[in-house]
Amino acid sequence: KSGSTPRNPNELRVLHFSDPHYDPAYLVGGYANCPEPTCCRRDRGIAADPADRAGRWGDYRDCDSPWEVVEDVIRSARRDHPNVDMVYITGDFVDHGVWETTHEGNIVIMDRFYNLVKQVFAGVPVYPVLGNHEGMKLIRFFFFCRKGLIKELFYK
Repeated sequence: KSGSTPRNPNELRVLHFSDPHYDPAYLVGGYANCPEPTCCRRDRGIAADPADRAGRWGDYRDCDSPWEVVEDVIRSARRDHPNVDMVYITGDFVDHGVWETTHEGNIVIMDRFYNLVKQVFAGVPVYPVLGNHEGMKLIRFFFFCRKGLIKELFYK
C-alpha cells in the first residue's frame, strides 16, 4: 500500500514467509550446474569452472537456499516491517533433495526456521503450517501404498 493511503483501525499487517527451501547441504562454490534435481550441495564438491560455482547468497540455477540467505531474509523483514501484527509461515522449509529427507531431519529444519522467526519477531504471533515438501518422501510412499496413514503421520 502507498504510505499516503489512510489506514483502517481494524486493518492487520501480516507478514508472510513461504518456501525458504533451506538446504543444510548447501556448499558455497558447489557445483550449481549439475545434472541432479538439486545442485550446490556438498556431495558434488567445489565446481572446477568458476562459472558453475554457487555463490554465498545462493544461486538461481537448481539450488536451494543456504542458511545465511534464510536468516538474512527473516532479519531484513523485521527491519523493513517493524509494525507487523502477525507472521504467517506457509511451509516448504526443507530442500528439494527429497530422496535424502527424514522425518527427524525435516523437524530440525522446521524448528530452526520457526525458532529464528519467533526470536526475531518476539512478541508477535507466529502461525506456521506445513508445506507440501515437509513430508515429501513419506507422502509419495504412503499415497501409493497406504493413503490412510498420511493423516496419521502429520497429525499424531
